[in-house]
Amino acid sequence: MGAGLRITANQVTVARIVLLPFPSALVLWNQVWSMWLALGIFIVLGATDFVDGMMARRDGPTRLGALLDPIADKMFIVAIVVPCTGTRFCPWWFLAALLARELLVTALRSGSALRRQIIHTSRLAKMKTIIQMGGLGTVFLTVKTPTWFVIPFGLVFAAGFFVAWAVRRHRGKIPHYWMAPTGAAFLIFAVACALFPPATAATLQFAVIVLVTWLSGLDYLVGAWRTLAASGISASDGVRTLWALLLGIAVPLVVAVFPGAAVPICVFLSAELALGGVDNVIVEERHTAANVPFLVSSLTAAVFVSLVIALRAPPVFWMACVAASISVVIEPEALAPA
Repeated sequence: MGAGLRITANQVTVARIVLLPFPSALVLWNQVWSMWLALGIFIVLGATDFVDGMMARRDGPTRLGALLDPIADKMFIVAIVVPCTGTRFCPWWFLAALLARELLVTALRSGSALRRQIIHTSRLAKMKTIIQMGGLGTVFLTVKTPTWFVIPFGLVFAAGFFVAWAVRRHRGKIPHYWMAPTGAAFLIFAVACALFPPATAATLQFAVIVLVTWLSGLDYLVGAWRTLAASGISASDGVRTLWALLLGIAVPLVVAVFPGAAVPICVFLSAELALGGVDNVIVEERHTAANVPFLVSSLTAAVFVSLVIALRAPPVFWMACVAASISVVIEPEALAPA
């Protein structure tokens, strides 16, 4: 294959983002066959996260890849959990916990970057996405398959990851950081299914995912808060933090009460998460933050979402929701050449 046709990590990441609406639509269809097909597609798309990671290490990281990859991971979770909340497969509090954490970390990251402070991501934070993706898969198996299948399934996978960890240690190689925790997660899954009925076991798994999600961001949240408190909280910090908390609480309730809003909410959240990543980069490079434009854009987007729900609006309003969300987020001065 010629050098000009070589597939890059960024192309794989973009493909993962572009294909997300298909399994999301299958989840919203909420048929037995569509749910299983959605699970299969999500597994394939989730595997591309490892593929583009290997390709990035092979070819060297890029600034675009550093922006796209975390956004793609967040959009992946949104594309799963929002439709699952709309179909009552996931409880609303589960979506609230995951969404509030992501939005709050994104908001505080901009505040830290504005003060020229960098708080490095922990290994647990890197594990978080793996636990979220895999955990949603095991919850599905817990609810949709018999106990005699899920318990051996969990034990076999747990043993496989622990053996792989031990083999690498025996060969003098450093085990991948995700091996032992993933094995432990499968073991918890198997034990929960053995001790409790499916509904209770599923709830316990949801709780474990939430616990890992918040523990993974605790060091970052504490560090960012100390940075902001030491230098004083600005209007920009307040706008971003307030919007993150309000959105994290309001969106799950809206989807739970109005399941039909899942589609525009998915589009809206994807735009917000993408813009949050862009905002992080702009603030880090320019050390300037937009206050009023960000607030106006966010409130306008919220109004459009409300109209979609209240009027049961056609898809054209979904697009208007996105346009409102991305219309004015960054001040023109922030985009000017340095």
